[in-house]
Amino acid sequence: MNFAVKAVLVASLLAAALPAQACFAPPPELVKHHRDLVADSATIVLARALAPDSAETGHSLGDATPHFEAVEVLKGEIAPTFSLENGRYLVASEEQEFLLDDFVSDFSGHRDIAVWDRFRTRQWNESDCGMMPRFEPGETYLLFPDHPHWRAYELIRSEDDLWLTAVRNLLADSTRRAGLAVTVPQWLSLARGAFVVRAASCDSLDFDVVEVLVGNADGKWEPSPRSRTQYYGTGYYGTGWTCEIGSRFLVVVYHDSRSGPEHTDSGLFNVDEGAVDFNRAIEGVVLDGTRWGGTELAVIGERTWSLADLQAELSRLQRP
Repeated sequence: MNFAVKAVLVASLLAAALPAQACFAPPPELVKHHRDLVADSATIVLARALAPDSAETGHSLGDATPHFEAVEVLKGEIAPTFSLENGRYLVASEEQEFLLDDFVSDFSGHRDIAVWDRFRTRQWNESDCGMMPRFEPGETYLLFPDHPHWRAYELIRSEDDLWLTAVRNLLADSTRRAGLAVTVPQWLSLARGAFVVRAASCDSLDFDVVEVLVGNADGKWEPSPRSRTQYYGTGYYGTGWTCEIGSRFLVVVYHDSRSGPEHTDSGLFNVDEGAVDFNRAIEGVVLDGTRWGGTELAVIGERTWSLADLQAELSRLQRP
C-alpha cells in the first residue's frame, strides 16, 4: 500500500472516531529517508516476537504489550529480552481485515518496488500521529525501538531480505546516500510489470501492449486516473503529456490494486526512437534517490537505454 493511499485510509478510518486528535499528514520524522532513520537511531535490533505473558492473555490480546527476544543487535545496546510499550499483538478485526495483508507481509523480502518507490510499509501512524505497531508471536522483525517511524517495525523472513541488507550497508558505510544501489535494469526487475505500449487512439487514451519486459501483460493498457488527469491538463496534476497515434511509452507497474486492475498505480516514460530516457518520468517516480516524488534507491549507471539493450540486460538478470 503506498504512502498517499495509507494517509487517506488512516484519516478516513480513524479521524471520525477521534476528531480532536486526527492526523491528516504524518510528521516528517515518521517518514524521513531510511538513511536518516538508520543514522538517527540509537538502537537497531533484529528480534523475535515472544508469546504474551499468561497474565496478559486473560485480558484483550490486542491490549497486551509485546515482548521480544533479541536475535542480533545491529546498533547500540538492548537487553536480551525487552518490550515495546507502544506496540500491541496483532488481532485482526473486521475493520482491519483489508489491511491485514500488509500487517503480515515482508513484501517478498522487500523486493516489491513499491517498498522503495511508493513507501509501502507494514505499519503507519495512528490518528494521533503516534505509532502503535502490531506483532505476531514467532515472527522476526527489524526494530528501531527508540525511533518511531513507518519503517521501524518491518517483518524479516530471510537473511537476504533487501531492507535488512540496506540497513546493514548503511551501518557499514554511513556516507552512502541510500542503503541499496541499483542500475536501471535492476530497478525495473523489482517491478510487478514493465511493458511498452503504443497509442491506438489519443482521444480516448487507448493503448495496445506491444512488448513485455517484466512480468505478464497482453491486450490493452488503460492509463491510471492520475495519468489521465495529467494528459487532459486539469486539476492539481494538470502538467500535460503528449500523445500522438503510434506514440510509444514504457509502463512500470508498482503493485496490484485491491480496488481495480494492476495498472491503476504505475510509472510512465516516453519511448523515443527505440530508447528510454529514465531521467524524464512522465508520471510515477523520479530516479534521484530522494523520498518525495522519487525512489529511495540510489540508481547508478546509465539512465538512457535502448529497448533492445534493456531487454537483454533484464533477461540476463532473470537467469538463475
